[in-house]
Amino acid sequence: MASSKVVKEFKDFEKEFRKIVTKEKYQERREAKRTLTPQVFKKLESGRLKPAEIAKLLQGAKKADGSPFTLKDIQKFDEARRGAVKTLKSGVKGAPVAQLLSSCWPADLKRARSEIGTAMLYRVSGNELSFRTPAGPDSEEKNHHVRVRLEEWQDYLTGGQECIAVARTSATGRISFDCDCGRHQYWFRYLATIGGYALKPFETAFPKIRNPGLGGACCKHAIRVLTTLQSPILHKILSKEADKQSKTIGFGDDKKATRFLTKEDLAKIESIGEQKIVSKKQLEKEWRAYQKAVKGIEKKLKEPETKKKIKELIAMKEELETEKLKRYASETVAKKEISKRKQLEEERRQFKKDKAIDKMATALAVKIYRDKMKRDDAIKSYSKETGIDLKEANEMAKQINV
Repeated sequence: MASSKVVKEFKDFEKEFRKIVTKEKYQERREAKRTLTPQVFKKLESGRLKPAEIAKLLQGAKKADGSPFTLKDIQKFDEARRGAVKTLKSGVKGAPVAQLLSSCWPADLKRARSEIGTAMLYRVSGNELSFRTPAGPDSEEKNHHVRVRLEEWQDYLTGGQECIAVARTSATGRISFDCDCGRHQYWFRYLATIGGYALKPFETAFPKIRNPGLGGACCKHAIRVLTTLQSPILHKILSKEADKQSKTIGFGDDKKATRFLTKEDLAKIESIGEQKIVSKKQLEKEWRAYQKAVKGIEKKLKEPETKKKIKELIAMKEELETEKLKRYASETVAKKEISKRKQLEEERRQFKKDKAIDKMATALAVKIYRDKMKRDDAIKSYSKETGIDLKEANEMAKQINV
């Protein structure tokens, strides 16, 4: 279990993070003018975007070089948007880590390599991971908060795989993420939103000035985190969480599944150090290898023998789950029955005790008021007559007012 001091440190960090993502910033974003919303692109595709609307929309808006935007620019933006949606397969949750890293701009890879030394995983909440990274030398902030959701975690967790395999495959497979830095907000969050790998807050306004070609994918903080996700040390820590979650009865997104890492786990994460960020060329090579492996798996899944094995495994899994539920139900019934019996036995004991005290009270009243005995002598006499231990008789007499 994480110490209270460790938990407080990271809670304070998250408190600072919430100050960055303030209500004022949300309000400012909502009131932004001349933004290219999904409705604009919808009208453009259907030919309903009128010249007057275009003029009003583009009024005063200028490109990075200072020149005004034109209808041709909006059409190029739409082409870039549709291309990104197709490439990133927006209908599927998350994007493969290899694809995201291979899509990063060389400049961002260089910044991540030289400016962001570590990515500290400090909390696991179901399939969502929270990381803290340094902000970089030119930032007003000290740290940044990167959240990652492992989209395949639950699929593998319920698939009966070894926990280390679940951790490794999920951490290097399809993920969704968010970073609170300005680079992600103004350059990449729109791309993440339309690509299906964004976490809240989502962005629906096209980045017409900062990223009109919808290039790149990750800020330097996210690059460091996604590189750390490939570390075997981190996989071992996640495998412990997978083991714990696989034994838990309850909802997969139960808030009680949230835990802050222990000092020992944090020390292991720190030992990862600067996980090497490879070149753009090597990342693209790794992405091609990933695609080739996926195609090979898809081909294998279509084979009759594989389909047969999958059916058998599904049947076995369903049978196992049914057995687990039956066992859980019988154990619950048994526990209730035992509890009920204990309660009845306690009630019987109390009834006998109350009856014995009533009987003693009558006997003591006779001895004290009729036979003129002192209270202590009356108790001793009653103990001798009934064979009740004197110590027990004294305890019973404490509840009698005579």
